[in-house]
Amino acid sequence: MKQILVINFGGLGDEILFLPTLKGIKEIYPSSDLTLLLEPRARSIKELTSFIDSVKTFDIKKKPLLAKDLVELLFILREKPYDIIVSSGSSPLVSALLFLSSAKTRVGFNSNRFSSILLTHKARLNKNQYAGLMYYELAASLGAKPLTEVMPEITLNKTTGSKSRRSDEQPYILIHPGTSKLSIQKGIVKTYLYWDKLINSLITKLPSYNIILTGGPEDGDIIGELDKDIVKSNNFKVIYDTNATITNFIDLLSNSALFICLDSAPMHIACGLRKKLVALFGPTDPDKLLPKHPLFTTKPLSIDPDELSQFIVDNL
Repeated sequence: MKQILVINFGGLGDEILFLPTLKGIKEIYPSSDLTLLLEPRARSIKELTSFIDSVKTFDIKKKPLLAKDLVELLFILREKPYDIIVSSGSSPLVSALLFLSSAKTRVGFNSNRFSSILLTHKARLNKNQYAGLMYYELAASLGAKPLTEVMPEITLNKTTGSKSRRSDEQPYILIHPGTSKLSIQKGIVKTYLYWDKLINSLITKLPSYNIILTGGPEDGDIIGELDKDIVKSNNFKVIYDTNATITNFIDLLSNSALFICLDSAPMHIACGLRKKLVALFGPTDPDKLLPKHPLFTTKPLSIDPDELSQFIVDNL
Protein backbone atom coordinates (compact mmCIF):
# COMPACT_ATOMS: atom_id res chain seq x y z
CA MET A 1 0.00 0.00 0.00
CA LYS A 2 1.44 3.33 -1.09
CA GLN A 3 1.84 6.09 1.47
CA ILE A 4 0.86 9.43 -0.06
CA LEU A 5 1.19 12.90 1.47
CA VAL A 6 -0.70 15.74 -0.22
CA ILE A 7 -0.01 19.34 0.83
CA ASN A 8 -2.59 22.06 0.23
CA PHE A 9 -2.53 25.14 2.44
CA GLY A 10 -5.49 27.53 2.57
CA GLY A 11 -8.95 27.81 4.06
CA LEU A 12 -11.81 25.34 3.89
CA GLY A 13 -12.85 26.71 0.50
CA ASP A 14 -9.38 25.97 -0.89
CA GLU A 15 -9.62 22.39 0.37
CA ILE A 16 -13.00 21.91 -1.30
CA LEU A 17 -11.54 23.25 -4.56
CA PHE A 18 -8.82 20.62 -4.14
CA LEU A 19 -11.23 17.68 -3.85
CA PRO A 20 -11.16 16.75 -7.57
CA THR A 21 -7.38 16.42 -7.28
CA LEU A 22 -7.67 14.10 -4.28
CA LYS A 23 -10.27 12.05 -6.14
CA GLY A 24 -7.97 11.79 -9.16
CA ILE A 25 -5.07 10.60 -7.01
CA LYS A 26 -7.28 8.04 -5.25
CA GLU A 27 -8.48 6.71 -8.60
CA ILE A 28 -4.86 6.06 -9.59
CA TYR A 29 -3.97 4.52 -6.22
CA PRO A 30 -7.27 3.19 -4.76
CA SER A 31 -5.64 1.21 -1.95
CA SER A 32 -3.25 3.96 -0.89
CA ASP A 33 -3.14 5.65 2.50
CA LEU A 34 -3.58 9.37 1.78
CA THR A 35 -2.66 12.02 4.32
CA LEU A 36 -3.58 15.65 3.72
CA LEU A 37 -1.36 18.33 5.24
CA LEU A 38 -3.29 21.58 5.70
CA GLU A 39 -3.81 24.61 7.90
CA PRO A 40 -5.59 24.11 11.25
CA ARG A 41 -8.49 26.34 10.13
CA ALA A 42 -9.38 23.89 7.35
CA ARG A 43 -9.20 20.55 9.14
CA SER A 44 -12.99 20.07 8.99
CA ILE A 45 -12.55 19.03 5.33
CA LYS A 46 -12.00 15.52 6.75
CA GLU A 47 -15.73 15.43 7.54
CA LEU A 48 -16.70 16.22 3.95
CA THR A 49 -14.91 13.59 1.91
CA SER A 50 -13.95 9.94 1.84
CA PHE A 51 -10.76 10.59 -0.16
CA ILE A 52 -8.68 11.49 2.92
CA ASP A 53 -7.47 8.81 5.33
CA SER A 54 -5.88 11.21 7.81
CA VAL A 55 -4.93 14.87 8.22
CA LYS A 56 -1.95 16.71 9.63
CA THR A 57 -1.85 20.43 10.32
CA PHE A 58 0.79 23.12 10.03
CA ASP A 59 0.25 26.84 10.56
CA ILE A 60 1.82 28.25 7.40
CA LYS A 61 0.30 31.68 8.18
CA LYS A 62 2.29 32.00 11.40
CA LYS A 63 3.98 35.40 11.73
CA PRO A 64 6.91 35.41 11.76
CA LEU A 65 7.62 32.04 10.14
CA LEU A 66 11.03 31.12 11.52
CA ALA A 67 13.70 28.70 10.36
CA LYS A 68 12.72 26.31 13.15
CA ASP A 69 9.17 26.28 11.77
CA LEU A 70 10.45 25.19 8.36
CA VAL A 71 12.47 22.47 10.09
CA GLU A 72 9.24 21.35 11.79
CA LEU A 73 7.55 21.25 8.40
CA LEU A 74 10.37 19.17 6.97
CA PHE A 75 10.05 16.73 9.89
CA ILE A 76 6.37 16.31 9.00
CA LEU A 77 7.37 15.53 5.40
CA ARG A 78 9.86 12.93 6.63
CA GLU A 79 7.73 11.58 9.49
CA LYS A 80 6.67 8.53 7.46
CA PRO A 81 8.34 6.85 4.50
CA TYR A 82 6.03 8.52 2.00
CA ASP A 83 6.21 7.03 -1.48
CA ILE A 84 4.58 10.08 -3.07
CA ILE A 85 4.38 13.71 -1.96
CA VAL A 86 2.17 16.15 -3.86
CA SER A 87 2.10 19.89 -3.18
CA SER A 88 -0.05 22.70 -4.58
CA GLY A 89 2.57 25.28 -3.62
CA SER A 90 4.47 26.94 -6.44
CA SER A 91 7.46 28.61 -4.76
CA PRO A 92 11.10 27.46 -5.04
CA LEU A 93 11.01 26.67 -1.30
CA VAL A 94 8.27 24.10 -1.93
CA SER A 95 10.39 22.35 -4.54
CA ALA A 96 13.33 22.28 -2.13
CA LEU A 97 11.29 20.89 0.77
CA LEU A 98 9.83 18.16 -1.41
CA PHE A 99 13.33 17.23 -2.58
CA LEU A 100 14.55 17.05 1.03
CA SER A 101 11.57 14.88 2.03
CA SER A 102 13.30 11.78 0.58
CA ALA A 103 10.07 10.76 -1.18
CA LYS A 104 10.79 8.90 -4.41
CA THR A 105 7.94 10.62 -6.28
CA ARG A 106 7.67 14.38 -5.84
CA VAL A 107 4.82 16.20 -7.58
CA GLY A 108 4.32 19.93 -7.94
CA PHE A 109 3.81 22.76 -10.38
CA ASN A 110 6.45 23.55 -12.98
CA SER A 111 6.55 27.15 -11.80
CA ASN A 112 10.20 27.94 -11.17
CA ARG A 113 13.68 26.88 -12.24
CA PHE A 114 14.09 24.62 -9.20
CA SER A 115 10.92 22.64 -9.85
CA SER A 116 12.28 21.33 -13.16
CA ILE A 117 15.32 19.96 -11.31
CA LEU A 118 13.99 18.88 -7.92
CA LEU A 119 10.58 17.42 -8.79
CA THR A 120 9.99 14.09 -10.51
CA HIS A 121 6.53 15.02 -11.86
CA LYS A 122 5.82 18.57 -12.97
CA ALA A 123 2.31 19.89 -13.58
CA ARG A 124 1.41 22.79 -15.84
CA LEU A 125 0.41 25.87 -13.82
CA ASN A 126 -2.39 27.90 -15.37
CA LYS A 127 -3.90 30.39 -12.93
CA ASN A 128 -6.27 31.81 -15.55
CA GLN A 129 -8.88 29.09 -15.13
CA TYR A 130 -11.16 27.52 -12.54
CA ALA A 131 -8.96 26.75 -9.51
CA GLY A 132 -10.28 23.20 -9.18
CA LEU A 133 -9.11 22.47 -12.73
CA MET A 134 -5.78 24.19 -12.08
CA TYR A 135 -5.16 21.93 -9.07
CA TYR A 136 -6.27 18.84 -11.00
CA GLU A 137 -3.19 19.17 -13.22
CA LEU A 138 -1.24 17.73 -10.27
CA ALA A 139 -3.26 14.51 -10.41
CA ALA A 140 -3.03 14.44 -14.21
CA SER A 141 0.77 14.63 -14.02
CA LEU A 142 0.64 11.41 -11.98
CA GLY A 143 -1.49 9.69 -14.62
CA ALA A 144 -5.07 10.65 -13.77
CA LYS A 145 -7.43 10.98 -16.72
CA PRO A 146 -7.06 14.44 -18.35
CA LEU A 147 -10.19 16.53 -17.84
CA THR A 148 -11.43 19.85 -19.19
CA GLU A 149 -14.08 20.26 -16.47
CA VAL A 150 -14.11 19.27 -12.80
CA MET A 151 -16.57 19.73 -9.97
CA PRO A 152 -15.90 19.33 -6.23
CA GLU A 153 -17.93 16.54 -4.72
CA ILE A 154 -18.71 16.48 -1.03
CA THR A 155 -19.33 12.93 0.20
CA LEU A 156 -20.83 12.98 3.66
CA ASN A 157 -19.50 10.26 5.94
CA LYS A 158 -21.45 8.45 8.63
CA THR A 159 -20.88 11.16 11.20
CA THR A 160 -21.77 14.02 8.84
CA GLY A 161 -25.24 13.66 7.41
CA SER A 162 -28.23 15.83 6.70
CA LYS A 163 -31.70 15.52 8.13
CA SER A 164 -34.52 15.20 5.64
CA ARG A 165 -37.08 17.99 5.50
CA ARG A 166 -40.66 16.92 6.13
CA SER A 167 -43.02 17.43 3.21
CA ASP A 168 -45.29 19.61 5.37
CA GLU A 169 -42.52 22.04 6.30
CA GLN A 170 -42.44 25.43 4.62
CA PRO A 171 -39.63 25.75 2.04
CA TYR A 172 -36.91 28.23 2.89
CA ILE A 173 -34.17 30.40 1.45
CA LEU A 174 -30.93 30.26 3.42
CA ILE A 175 -28.74 33.38 3.61
CA HIS A 176 -25.17 33.43 4.90
CA PRO A 177 -24.00 37.10 4.98
CA GLY A 178 -20.55 36.60 6.47
CA THR A 179 -17.07 36.52 4.99
CA SER A 180 -13.82 35.04 6.24
CA LYS A 181 -11.74 36.74 8.93
CA LEU A 182 -8.69 36.41 6.68
CA SER A 183 -10.39 38.43 3.92
CA ILE A 184 -11.18 41.16 6.43
CA GLN A 185 -7.58 41.17 7.69
CA LYS A 186 -6.31 41.46 4.11
CA GLY A 187 -8.68 44.36 3.41
CA ILE A 188 -10.47 42.44 0.65
CA VAL A 189 -13.94 43.96 0.29
CA LYS A 190 -16.47 41.16 0.15
CA THR A 191 -19.32 42.73 2.09
CA TYR A 192 -22.75 43.26 0.55
CA LEU A 193 -24.10 46.58 1.79
CA TYR A 194 -27.77 45.85 1.18
CA TRP A 195 -28.50 42.61 3.02
CA ASP A 196 -31.27 44.25 5.06
CA LYS A 197 -33.02 45.65 1.97
CA LEU A 198 -32.68 42.34 0.14
CA ILE A 199 -34.12 40.32 3.02
CA ASN A 200 -36.98 42.74 3.60
CA SER A 201 -37.80 42.56 -0.11
CA LEU A 202 -37.76 38.75 -0.10
CA ILE A 203 -40.00 38.64 2.98
CA THR A 204 -42.55 40.76 1.10
CA LYS A 205 -42.30 39.05 -2.27
CA LEU A 206 -42.10 35.44 -1.07
CA PRO A 207 -44.59 34.94 1.76
CA SER A 208 -44.73 31.21 1.03
CA TYR A 209 -41.03 30.86 1.84
CA ASN A 210 -39.21 31.19 5.13
CA ILE A 211 -36.12 33.38 4.99
CA ILE A 212 -33.41 32.02 7.29
CA LEU A 213 -30.32 34.02 8.25
CA THR A 214 -27.37 32.02 9.52
CA GLY A 215 -23.64 32.30 10.14
CA GLY A 216 -20.65 30.91 11.95
CA PRO A 217 -18.74 32.01 15.07
CA GLU A 218 -17.13 34.94 13.20
CA ASP A 219 -20.46 36.32 11.98
CA GLY A 220 -22.05 37.39 15.26
CA ASP A 221 -21.74 41.13 14.66
CA ILE A 222 -23.26 41.17 11.19
CA ILE A 223 -26.02 38.73 12.21
CA GLY A 224 -26.90 40.92 15.20
CA GLU A 225 -26.98 44.13 13.16
CA LEU A 226 -29.13 42.60 10.44
CA ASP A 227 -31.55 41.13 12.95
CA LYS A 228 -32.24 44.68 14.18
CA ASP A 229 -32.85 46.03 10.67
CA ILE A 230 -35.16 43.32 9.32
CA VAL A 231 -38.91 43.86 9.40
CA LYS A 232 -40.24 41.34 11.88
CA SER A 233 -42.24 38.69 10.10
CA ASN A 234 -43.44 35.16 10.70
CA ASN A 235 -41.42 33.92 7.74
CA PHE A 236 -38.07 35.36 8.89
CA LYS A 237 -35.82 33.38 11.21
CA VAL A 238 -32.29 33.71 12.57
CA ILE A 239 -30.41 30.48 13.24
CA TYR A 240 -27.10 31.40 14.84
CA ASP A 241 -25.08 29.45 17.37
CA THR A 242 -21.41 30.09 18.12
CA ASN A 243 -21.08 26.40 18.99
CA ALA A 244 -22.65 25.18 15.76
CA THR A 245 -20.64 22.66 13.75
CA ILE A 246 -20.22 22.18 10.05
CA THR A 247 -22.77 19.37 10.38
CA ASN A 248 -25.40 21.84 11.61
CA PHE A 249 -24.74 24.10 8.64
CA ILE A 250 -24.94 21.21 6.17
CA ASP A 251 -28.29 20.19 7.66
CA LEU A 252 -29.62 23.69 7.00
CA LEU A 253 -28.05 23.97 3.57
CA SER A 254 -29.07 20.54 2.30
CA ASN A 255 -32.77 21.22 2.77
CA SER A 256 -32.86 24.81 1.49
CA ALA A 257 -34.62 25.79 -1.73
CA LEU A 258 -31.92 28.38 -2.46
CA PHE A 259 -28.69 29.52 -0.83
CA ILE A 260 -27.50 33.15 -1.00
CA CYS A 261 -23.96 33.96 0.10
CA LEU A 262 -20.72 35.77 -0.57
CA ASP A 263 -17.58 34.35 -2.11
CA SER A 264 -16.68 32.26 0.95
CA ALA A 265 -16.28 28.71 2.24
CA PRO A 266 -20.08 28.17 2.54
CA MET A 267 -20.33 28.85 -1.22
CA HIS A 268 -17.85 26.04 -1.90
CA ILE A 269 -19.77 23.70 0.41
CA ALA A 270 -22.97 24.46 -1.53
CA CYS A 271 -21.11 23.82 -4.77
CA GLY A 272 -19.87 20.46 -3.48
CA LEU A 273 -23.41 19.51 -2.45
CA ARG A 274 -24.89 20.68 -5.82
CA LYS A 275 -27.21 23.16 -4.11
CA LYS A 276 -28.93 25.95 -5.98
CA LEU A 277 -27.09 29.14 -5.05
CA VAL A 278 -26.60 32.81 -5.78
CA ALA A 279 -23.10 34.00 -4.88
CA LEU A 280 -22.13 37.67 -4.66
CA PHE A 281 -18.62 38.49 -5.86
CA GLY A 282 -16.49 41.58 -5.32
CA PRO A 283 -12.85 41.84 -6.45
CA THR A 284 -12.34 38.14 -7.15
CA ASP A 285 -13.03 36.48 -10.50
CA PRO A 286 -16.01 34.09 -10.21
CA ASP A 287 -14.79 32.03 -13.17
CA LYS A 288 -11.75 31.02 -11.10
CA LEU A 289 -13.72 30.03 -7.99
CA LEU A 290 -17.05 28.59 -9.14
CA PRO A 291 -17.53 26.06 -11.94
CA LYS A 292 -20.09 26.61 -14.66
CA HIS A 293 -23.32 24.84 -13.71
CA PRO A 294 -27.04 25.61 -14.13
CA LEU A 295 -27.49 25.55 -10.34
CA PHE A 296 -24.88 28.26 -9.71
CA THR A 297 -25.42 31.96 -10.35
CA THR A 298 -23.00 34.80 -9.64
CA LYS A 299 -23.85 38.46 -9.21
CA PRO A 300 -21.68 41.51 -8.42
CA LEU A 301 -21.62 43.01 -4.94
CA SER A 302 -22.91 46.25 -6.47
CA ILE A 303 -26.22 44.73 -7.55
CA ASP A 304 -29.34 46.60 -6.48
CA PRO A 305 -31.25 44.65 -3.78
CA ASP A 306 -34.60 45.03 -5.59
CA GLU A 307 -33.07 43.73 -8.81
CA LEU A 308 -31.52 40.80 -6.94
CA SER A 309 -34.72 39.94 -5.09
CA GLN A 310 -36.69 39.98 -8.34
CA PHE A 311 -34.13 37.70 -9.97
CA ILE A 312 -34.52 35.31 -7.06
CA VAL A 313 -38.31 35.37 -7.29
CA ASP A 314 -38.19 34.74 -11.03
CA ASN A 315 -35.76 31.83 -10.72
CA LEU A 316 -37.06 29.87 -7.75
